[in-house]
Amino acid sequence: MVDDEVAVRGLTRRALEKSGYRVLVASEGTEALVVLAQHRTDVKAVVTDMMMPGMDGPALVRILRQTAPHLPIIGMTGVAERAVLKGLDGLDLPELLPKPFAIHVLVAALGRVLNATPESQL
Repeated sequence: MVDDEVAVRGLTRRALEKSGYRVLVASEGTEALVVLAQHRTDVKAVVTDMMMPGMDGPALVRILRQTAPHLPIIGMTGVAERAVLKGLDGLDLPELLPKPFAIHVLVAALGRVLNATPESQL
């Protein structure tokens, strides 16, 4: 789970853990790549904010598409951010959640991407 806001990371992590997920967190894309390298076999999906200082979400997604092409990625973005960010369609995210969202929406999105077959992700 990648988000630059400490409160968002903490709340989301606790909520996902209550839903049965093991959650690793990072504050931006470069840190997320380090965490992924340390836990490569454990990471089954990435949930990332799109607007962050340092390496932002779109840059992280592009790198992950090259290094881990089958890793499901869920994007999160604020309403104002969607107007600013260009090229989100080109990232081919299976899920892009508008912030704020209810945790059950994220849990459902994780369930969909984790249960998708490789053929349905193409």
